[in-house]
Formats: sequence, C-alpha cells, structure tokens
Amino acid sequence: LRLGRFSPGKRVFAPAVVGGVGNATVQLARALGASALAGGTGSTAKAKAVRAAPWSHGIDVVDLERDRLPEGLGDGFAAGIDVAVDGVGGRVTGQIATALATGGRIVLVGETGGAAVQVPVDDVVRRHASLHGFSLPDATAAQSRRAWATITGLLATGRIQPVIDSIYPVEAADEALRHLIEDRPIGKIVIIGMSRAW
Repeated sequence: LRLGRFSPGKRVFAPAVVGGVGNATVQLARALGASALAGGTGSTAKAKAVRAAPWSHGIDVVDLERDRLPEGLGDGFAAGIDVAVDGVGGRVTGQIATALATGGRIVLVGETGGAAVQVPVDDVVRRHASLHGFSLPDATAAQSRRAWATITGLLATGRIQPVIDSIYPVEAADEALRHLIEDRPIGKIVIIGMSRAW
C-alpha cells in the first residue's frame, strides 16, 4: 500500500482476496481509510463463500471466473481503481490495467496466475497509470519495522484480524496439509502444539 501511494479515500482492489496478500490488502486498506474495497476470487463457489463471510462486509467481491474487470466492480469504483495490489499476475493484471483510475497504480507482488502478462499499454498511457514491483525480502529493516508497527497496532485494537479457516493439532498436520491443498480453504490453516513436537 505504501508503494502504491495509498492514502485515505482511495479505491483499492486485490485480485485474490482469499489469499494472504489479498486479504491483508483489503483489511489494511479498510483500516487505513479506503473509500471503496474490492477483491477477486477465481471461482463462483469461492465468491459466494467470501460474500457470506463476516470479514468481507463492505468489500465488493468480483467473481473472476464469470466476470471481467471493470464490469464486475461495484458503484464505488465508477471512477476506477486507485491502487491494486496484485499477487496473481497472468491475465488478471491486464484486466486490472483496463479498470484503473487516472493516476492509478498496480503493485505487483506475485505471479500465482502466471508470469506472462499482457498489459494494454494504451490504457496505462491514457490513464497516466503505473506498475511497480515489490519483493518483501528486499524490504529494508527500517521499512519492515515501520510496517510491523502499523500492523501490530491495528491487530491490537482489532481493526484488522487474521482470517482463520480451521485449527488442527500438530498430530493432524497431514490432514491440515491435505485440507490446504485439496479443499482450497478461505483463510489460514493453523497448527497448534508445535512446541510439543520439538
């Protein structure tokens, strides 16, 4: 969000809202004063589940299996996306570029949807938009400290919270892994009792 020059009142989009990057993006943007939030899902079933989740209140959920951008966005995005934090890449990045507001920014943080991206250059040029790459391991110690100070403050006051799908004891780690891979849960899988395993 800092690389995207986020400020209160911005319209923020995360294409994989159920993933760690996407969920953190919408939660942090909401806590920091975004005027409109949207997140994408890769399937209709997942979009339906996210819309029913309490943490998604106030977030436009775009079913990227069925809808394209910008048509899938709600009224809060009539002027376009100001900041997109994109951990997906692939075809989704091109769709985001067509939905950007004037001066909009895409921050690329991953490529789970594919490293090859086709971005409509005319949309980027006409909108005075920009694309930026971000790699967490390359953040400086000072940048990390500032980010964690913000995040822990928001966690402590309950303004953001982890989305947890399920909790498993360490003895059921194999089932937790199976659930993660096969069921594609919404939220994190937590394994407890790790200290006993050492």
